[in-house]
Amino acid sequence: MLLFKLFQQLLLPSIFTPLLFIVGIVFLFKDRQRTGKIILLFSVSLYCLLSISPIADLIIYPLESAFPAPTGEQFGSTNRIVILAGGGETNIFRASEALKIYFSRPAEIRPSLQVIISGTNPLQPETNNEARIIETFLIERGMDPVNLTVEDKSRNTLENAVNAQKLIGQETFFLITSAYHLPRAMWVFRAAGENPIAIPTDPKIKFGRYNLFDWLPSAKNIEKVDLAAHEYFGIIYYRLKLAN
Repeated sequence: MLLFKLFQQLLLPSIFTPLLFIVGIVFLFKDRQRTGKIILLFSVSLYCLLSISPIADLIIYPLESAFPAPTGEQFGSTNRIVILAGGGETNIFRASEALKIYFSRPAEIRPSLQVIISGTNPLQPETNNEARIIETFLIERGMDPVNLTVEDKSRNTLENAVNAQKLIGQETFFLITSAYHLPRAMWVFRAAGENPIAIPTDPKIKFGRYNLFDWLPSAKNIEKVDLAAHEYFGIIYYRLKLAN
């Protein structure tokens, strides 16, 4: 699986297209002019194509549209919430969604809410404890600490699911994470025998609002495609890992 993850990283557009460009340069210096020019043209064209908003949105759309936000009875069906710690500003979006649910409940119901914050930065577990950052954010904005349980040992989605199950068991709960991450997260949590209700946050697509500048290359769109590629590979990885 280590080789799979290395292969995954190399195929991210932000890495793959520059590597392909370098290969084209090497061919030019090796007097393989025609091949080098073809590779250069292909790498630049691919980068430009993937870095425009309509194409980037088209790639990430199947992920973000898989789980719409719950409505009606489903929204009031549980008082348990699991927030997956992400990275950077995604933590704020996820925490804010939990606050919406918390304050949508009558004051007398709020003490019964169980909010589990799961995960941390595996590269910086001590100095960048993402679960603790979310906890502080929620408390500063009015959530009672009695509602919060911090699970800051999980380093990936599977560990999120396993550790959450120890706290919730078979109970239904809201699973809050970025919309593009939900297909992978929901599949892993269900495979672990849990009953999550998806709460999508931080949507990346902007269908129906394109202007001239959206058809120009942008590094933000390459980042968006990287996120989508990472999730598609992640889904494949966990399906293979949990197949047996």
